[in-house]
Amino acid sequence: MYSIKKNKKLDFKKEFYILYSSTNINFVLLTQEMEMRNLISILLGITIFYTVPVSGQVKDTLEFWGEDVLVVASKIITLQGDISLPLTTVENKDIKKTRDFSVLDILDREIPGLSVTKKGVIGYGVASGSAGSINIRGIGGKPNTDVLILIDGRPEFMGMMGHPLPDVYLVGNVKKIEVIKGPASTLFGSNAMGGVINIITRKREKPGMSTTFESKYGSFNTFENILLNEGKINNFFYNFSFSKIKTDGERNYSDYKNSSVSLKLGYEFNKNYEVIFSANNTKFKIFDPGVISKPVINHWYDIERNWFNLSLNNKNKNVTGAIRIHANTGNH
Repeated sequence: MYSIKKNKKLDFKKEFYILYSSTNINFVLLTQEMEMRNLISILLGITIFYTVPVSGQVKDTLEFWGEDVLVVASKIITLQGDISLPLTTVENKDIKKTRDFSVLDILDREIPGLSVTKKGVIGYGVASGSAGSINIRGIGGKPNTDVLILIDGRPEFMGMMGHPLPDVYLVGNVKKIEVIKGPASTLFGSNAMGGVINIITRKREKPGMSTTFESKYGSFNTFENILLNEGKINNFFYNFSFSKIKTDGERNYSDYKNSSVSLKLGYEFNKNYEVIFSANNTKFKIFDPGVISKPVINHWYDIERNWFNLSLNNKNKNVTGAIRIHANTGNH
């Protein structure tokens, strides 16, 4: 190898070769007198110093950016990828495919690791002989006080006993369902030892109005009627739903009736602030004949449940929050 210096002449009569690399061009003059091992050593040296900047590399992977999925079940509205606990979402299209009457029936079918006890064709009942006990990965209990039910992010359970009422949670006004599988007591208290189920109700996003009616009929004289009307006019939006379910049951004296009315009213002050009022009234009557060996003729429950919620929500770029007033009442 020769290095060119001032006032020093090189003998170019000898044959030479020029080796170069595409990134850092290095000229190496080799004479025929050099041995092959020297050539190999030089080539290895060039290879070691051959570097390509990372910014100049061509990407060989296609990247696709989709819509961010916001999760409300974390109490703080968060991107789904930022949730540390296992979370599963049941979208509206999946809810319609199941053709189930109750939210818990859908979860029992769609969510791995979640099970709900059942009794009869429709309905769960209350008290010691009831069904509807929710277990997430083996944690639940009866009465069900270890899995928390939320509606639009607020707690929904019987205040005296501290457990939810499964017959209240119908699918008529449900947009999607979020399930956190695992302890979430840090955010939600002791009721969330097993997990959290957040039922998100519908909200009209596009201007206009729409009305839908759906009717189902099945075995044991079972039927369900759902009426849904929603709309958005300028900054005002609303949602109204009515559901009615009835069945004669698969046994004598196992009738079930349920009627539910839901209302949501809202106003958007701007893109960051909105106020929403929502309310629900559910009445259901359950006839429970007991065990087959000793049936009971006149054993029934007649229950009415009500709830309302008033919230002021803000959705700024860096701060998201809400001020809420809510209450649950009932007559058992």
